[in-house]
Amino acid sequence: MSLANIRQKAKSAQPKTETSSGSRIQMVAVEGEEDENYDLVESHFFGKQLKKEGEGLLGRARRLYANLTRQLLKDRTPNRPKQFKFSAKIREERNATQDDVELGRAAKIGDIIVDIHDHTTTVNVRENGYRAFDDNVLEQVTAIVGQQFVDSYITTHIEGKVDFSLVSQDKHDDVAALLGNINEFCGADVIEWEITNKPNSSFHVARASLTTEQDAKLNDVVPMTLAFGR
Repeated sequence: MSLANIRQKAKSAQPKTETSSGSRIQMVAVEGEEDENYDLVESHFFGKQLKKEGEGLLGRARRLYANLTRQLLKDRTPNRPKQFKFSAKIREERNATQDDVELGRAAKIGDIIVDIHDHTTTVNVRENGYRAFDDNVLEQVTAIVGQQFVDSYITTHIEGKVDFSLVSQDKHDDVAALLGNINEFCGADVIEWEITNKPNSSFHVARASLTTEQDAKLNDVVPMTLAFGR
């Protein structure tokens, strides 16, 4: 296959994208609060603002991950939990509205009332969410858990990347056909080798077979990954 064929195949596989500029974009001016769209655009504005605030609160909540990781590292059983659900009654103070007064929840508007919310925070242990790592980290992992553990639970993936900008134009098609000998053919290191090592689906469960000390050290270089459930 020639380089032209390769490029055409890659181009046809690329998803089509929508443009956000050009002659088919309609600009709509919202003329003051009386405009029928004002409330909707206002909701969009404050929704984006609250999203930023919410991200900050979620960032703080993610400290749960560290607490759960410490708990998991103490658990040596093979069936360590893969999901945690925190159930709590959340107390929220707010100022009373006219509706609260009419419903008898407050004596007057502005009074402080307390709402109690039943809330569940779900945290998933992403057993297949371990990041890939390079050979320097692999050496550390091997030193901690031994070669047999590595051979059983970590898969090495080797990928070669070719930078055609370093190859003269008249050799492009030859390089496409001779990728195996490309460095020698071009007289330059035009292949960028990327080697990653990815824990397999049994890696997380197998960690429980290690000693607590081994698992803690392993977590320093290949940490567990957790994520909030929906």
